[in-house]
Amino acid sequence: MEATIKKVRSLLLEIIRNSTLNQLGKIFAVIDRGTFSAAVNASSDLERLSNAIFVGEATGGAPSSWGDPRKIVLPNSGLIARISTVYWRDWTSDESRHWIAPDLPVAVSAADYFRGRDPVADAILGFPTTLTAFGDLLDSIVRKGADIGTIVRLYYQHKTDALWAEKSTEQPMQQVGALLISRKSYRAALVVFQINAKDYPNSLPSAIGTVKKASAGNPHDQDLLDLLMKLQSMNGRE
Repeated sequence: MEATIKKVRSLLLEIIRNSTLNQLGKIFAVIDRGTFSAAVNASSDLERLSNAIFVGEATGGAPSSWGDPRKIVLPNSGLIARISTVYWRDWTSDESRHWIAPDLPVAVSAADYFRGRDPVADAILGFPTTLTAFGDLLDSIVRKGADIGTIVRLYYQHKTDALWAEKSTEQPMQQVGALLISRKSYRAALVVFQINAKDYPNSLPSAIGTVKKASAGNPHDQDLLDLLMKLQSMNGRE
């Protein structure tokens, strides 16, 4: 597996250096239940270093796992055993991740296979090619099923990219927070507003206003009221 990873990382370096290709919305990685072993390591590197959008299913292997087996002949029976020798550590702080989740989840089925249909390819080819603004791209990805893990990863990748580091992300994050509220994804909305408030403290009153407006239309939604209280509490600490 080590030799395979070296080849993949050579390819990855070329991808990273290609500023035309390595942009959100222009590069995609297909993963599914058959993605395991060195393919998971390759996916982890792409996840960490590139702007790739992952499409398909969760990987079949965990980012933190043992690999690189060596053949050992048992002295008494003569049976051959293969023992893993290298522990490959996930790049994130969550060493217990069971898989790498797709940013754009796409279910596959036997029916699609026998009809000669590839829903994953359809999702990639159908992704809007005219979007260039970070907010529009993030909005499109969230509408297509991305969860909070994807939002956070893409946000920080964007903020640390030299091409975009000086661009404000305040309004795009506010818009995504509002979208999540409309979908009743309140926990995810809280994370988005918290991140935005950390980088743009003046964004918090706007976030509170968005939640108040939603709460006025859903006065009996206790989870929405809890979100409002948490944001107001944050505002009181400013």
